[in-house]
Amino acid sequence: MKTQRKHLAILALIASAGILAACSKEEPAPVPAPAPAVEQPAPVDKPTVGEAVQSATDAAAQKAAEVRDQAAEAAAKVGDALKQGAADADKAIQGALTSAQDAAGKAAAGAAELADKAKEAAAGAAEKTAEGTEKAVESTEKAADKVVEEVKS
Repeated sequence: MKTQRKHLAILALIASAGILAACSKEEPAPVPAPAPAVEQPAPVDKPTVGEAVQSATDAAAQKAAEVRDQAAEAAAKVGDALKQGAADADKAIQGALTSAQDAAGKAAAGAAELADKAKEAAAGAAEKTAEGTEKAVESTEKAADKVVEEVKS
């Protein structure tokens, strides 16, 4: 609103300066030599300087109103375009965040599944190691028993 007022004030200033310049450029008419006494016709209505200024001011005000309306329409279009751009950007950001959250959830689920499988594999390996150790102990005991019997015999 302030910008529109500034523009209107500038336009009015320019129009006033133009009118003032046009009026000051008029050179005074040379004083004619006195004419013989002849009956003068009825005076023709010529626009006065005040009327000319008023007419120019009215024209400038009308043009300023047109420019103001065009500027308001352009500003509205820019505002609408900015709103649409912001809405599109927000939608894209929300979509990216949702995708990232989905991917993170899937990755976490996959990691938990792998951890469970690793635990199961470790438990299986520990069992097999324990079984192997028991068999090795039994073999060692049998071998030791044989050695003891051979030594006794």
